[in-house]
Amino acid sequence: MAIKSTNTVDNILVNHNNKAIVLAIEDEIQEKIDDYEYLNLVIQKVGAYIAFLDEGELKEVFEPPQDYKVFIVLFRNHREGDRLESLLDELREVVKSRNDKEFRHISIDQFNDGSWQ
Repeated sequence: MAIKSTNTVDNILVNHNNKAIVLAIEDEIQEKIDDYEYLNLVIQKVGAYIAFLDEGELKEVFEPPQDYKVFIVLFRNHREGDRLESLLDELREVVKSRNDKEFRHISIDQFNDGSWQ
């Protein structure tokens, strides 16, 4: 599954070093699409992940330790640009303020080295 499958959770990753549970969104889109179309897909996907968390479905799959933090993370596939970066940062702030959830958009390298937290 991936970003275009807006009603599914792609992957659940556990990072014990950082005490983090990551609901990963995989960006498999290879073709060029408008930033706003891309953002719309991301918003739909993040909404599905928030519902997954709010409905307690994570605990049906995995019981996170008390001291672990849950993140929704978009692993971006070579998408760059100031406008897109700004839009995703705004989405991050909206998710945090309205849902008390953490959303990040990062590369795999940032995930592996822990610099994304």
